[in-house]
Amino acid sequence: MERSLVRIVWVAVIAVLASVTARDARAACGDKITVDGVSIIIPAVVTWDADVAEAIQVAKIKKKPFAIYFVSKENSKIVGESLDAIKAFMKANNNTVPACLADVPVAVEQTREMGVGNYVKVPLRKENRELAEQYGGSENMMVICAPTGEKLAAFACTTEAMKNLDAVRKEIGAWQAKNPQPVASGK
Repeated sequence: MERSLVRIVWVAVIAVLASVTARDARAACGDKITVDGVSIIIPAVVTWDADVAEAIQVAKIKKKPFAIYFVSKENSKIVGESLDAIKAFMKANNNTVPACLADVPVAVEQTREMGVGNYVKVPLRKENRELAEQYGGSENMMVICAPTGEKLAAFACTTEAMKNLDAVRKEIGAWQAKNPQPVASGK
């Protein structure tokens, strides 16, 4: 039942985006747009680090955990990307979008609230197989890591899985308790 509802919602999103494209309307990711009485929020663009090495460097500077998002080679072109990328993907794929298009920005927002500081997207390609094996990464999975690169937690970026991220929250909290952040002075 829930899966059918998700498909219906995505059909509506696709129809609205196609209508927006046809009218050459301008909207930025994260904006709320209304077309023919239907309102949707364009998924937010995610600022991705270039690779895991950069993500580790940034995490060490921020002294915060980072996340690796493992994604299929095809979906990596669209997830967390701009409205132009979404339109191009839809045009090339019979006006369809992957379900993870909206789920991943929600996962980023939720993990950011837990203290995750930066993100890297890793397409599941031959050259990334070893990295995926190292972290137990699979398609549409987010792996939370300490700034050292040590895996803390992982979860599927699906609406269902994100309903209960208590285990992820607990692992991040345990790491934060062992690695307290310095308190900023008011000077």
